[in-house]
Amino acid sequence: MRTKKCNQCGEVKNLKCFSANKRNKTDCRQPKCKDCNRKYYQRNRERVKQRVKEHYQNNNEEILVRRAELRKRPEAKKKKTEADVRYYRENKTKVRQKQKEWVNSNREHLRAYQSWWRHNREAWLQNNGNNTLTVEEVKKIFAIHPYCEYCETTENLTLDHIIPVSRGGQNCIDNITVACHQCNCSKNNKLLLEWEGRVLET
Repeated sequence: MRTKKCNQCGEVKNLKCFSANKRNKTDCRQPKCKDCNRKYYQRNRERVKQRVKEHYQNNNEEILVRRAELRKRPEAKKKKTEADVRYYRENKTKVRQKQKEWVNSNREHLRAYQSWWRHNREAWLQNNGNNTLTVEEVKKIFAIHPYCEYCETTENLTLDHIIPVSRGGQNCIDNITVACHQCNCSKNNKLLLEWEGRVLET
């Protein structure tokens, strides 16, 4: 059993009683034991919190970038998945109760979403699932039309289905155009003639 002497209380303890510290090349552990660190924190709680807050404010961007990189690592994703599974198994009743409460409080929203999903699925099946749009075609569209086809702005550009999928349109290059976010939201699932306020001649 590996031991170490705490430089605060002077007691010889198991190495597991010391927190990890990679900067210490000797044993990769902090010089003070966990109990001494805990006592120090309890005596200087506000001071430690203020120091941590100042450090975060001064290094906010670097910390966020480092955290994002750590979350992308395979071992981090695996650890997160295992933690989620473990939490669900230990709190299964609590989690299910929260799910039921959320469903009961958002029932109208769920019904609207389910209706929208069924409607779009039926329209998609009617079009034989024509989903031929590729990334290269999207890049080509933006290269040819780097502006909104409706208001000619060059900001917040998105792709718009000329004939909406929910109205029988297909997800192919012949049914795609460039539109700004405002025009796209305004058009919604309307046809061009309906959106412009015109009336079809019969």
